[in-house]
Amino acid sequence: MARTFSSAALASMLAQSTGVAYLTLLNLSHSEFPSGSFYFVNNPVAITSNGQVYAPFPFQITLPDDSEDAGPRAQLQIDNISREIVQYVRSVDGAERIGVSFSVVMSSELDVLLADYPGFELRNISFDVHTLTGDVSLASFLDEPFPSDKFTPNLFPGLF
Repeated sequence: MARTFSSAALASMLAQSTGVAYLTLLNLSHSEFPSGSFYFVNNPVAITSNGQVYAPFPFQITLPDDSEDAGPRAQLQIDNISREIVQYVRSVDGAERIGVSFSVVMSSELDVLLADYPGFELRNISFDVHTLTGDVSLASFLDEPFPSDKFTPNLFPGLF
């Protein structure tokens, strides 16, 4: 998939050396989280991008490939330094998945998204003393039951 970058982004990408850092912005959301969402940046200081404050928090994300052959899938690993994130993840209801969106910005242009990945879900969550790990993928329509109703005598008495 082709992307369009600003001239400043292209210049920093093609430069032999640059003072520009590429930052990953992470948003974890769930209706049972106290504030509704957590906003993190993998940076030692907090930043503000598009009016949203992102708190510094160590995490690693393996971004999905731009491939037409397979659905995008990423791997998220969050350091378990405050234990607060694991506490909230453990307390959520399993019926609603944790929403994940992430973006990439340059430190010199915090309001310009170089890449944006909205609408993902956190699945296969595991955690230990040091990290919380999970797969980040789009919701699959293949997981939905078809047909959505079961043809039972109490729902469809005319069939029986």
